[in-house]
Amino acid sequence: MKTLEGTLIKKTLGLCMIPNGQAKTDGVAVGEASQWSGVPATKLHVQKGDSVKLSRFAPLAIFTLMLVIGVCPNALADNCSQTLQAPVNAVGDSGIQGTAQICIQGNSITATMRTQGLVATNAYTIWFVYFDNPSLCGFYASGTPGVCTGMDLITPANNPVGVFGRMDGTVAEASGVARFTGRFRGLQFSHGSAIHLAMFGHGPASTTDNRFLARQLLTPQRPPLGPPGEGTPDDGAVGKLVAAAVFSLP
Repeated sequence: MKTLEGTLIKKTLGLCMIPNGQAKTDGVAVGEASQWSGVPATKLHVQKGDSVKLSRFAPLAIFTLMLVIGVCPNALADNCSQTLQAPVNAVGDSGIQGTAQICIQGNSITATMRTQGLVATNAYTIWFVYFDNPSLCGFYASGTPGVCTGMDLITPANNPVGVFGRMDGTVAEASGVARFTGRFRGLQFSHGSAIHLAMFGHGPASTTDNRFLARQLLTPQRPPLGPPGEGTPDDGAVGKLVAAAVFSLP
């Protein structure tokens, strides 16, 4: 007789053993991130004739399953029509590293970043950046044509090349490790477009001013991106790009 919790755990653990090589990957050169400064999952089947029951250990098994899913992102990557992976590269001397993955499902996308090297008690945000036509990037002073950076989010002023929105944020724990995730629905991605996942550091998270803390975790704190919503003049340019992952869509 099979127990439901046993079947679930076995199936989920099996997913974690799928080699990364089975997922389509897309790398990025380390220097590319610094330029930004301006597997189908196995489904659970219970065969006919198998009796399924919940034992008295079900709560423990379900808790274990949640832990497994937490450390095994492929366990929830069901129905991805396209899965891309890229390294998270440090910008400047932040020392932040990690891995990033995007799962495209029709006109929706789920993005995940796993990072380490964060400064404990500091505030961080992740920004989902889309460049529909990267060949239009870099046409400004000090820019390189075809290379997309933060400047392309405000250039040209009447119709910027890039579009961005908040993906996630956190106050780093003592371990310096953090996982970020976000889901965006209804988007359409052009062939040859680019997606950047940009991490901004906002310094020590405020413990005395909740309004400032909200700006640390909900805005990039970069007035040039559009005051006051994207950064208040009184705060100044508090937010700084500290890491990024870059994806090129075929």
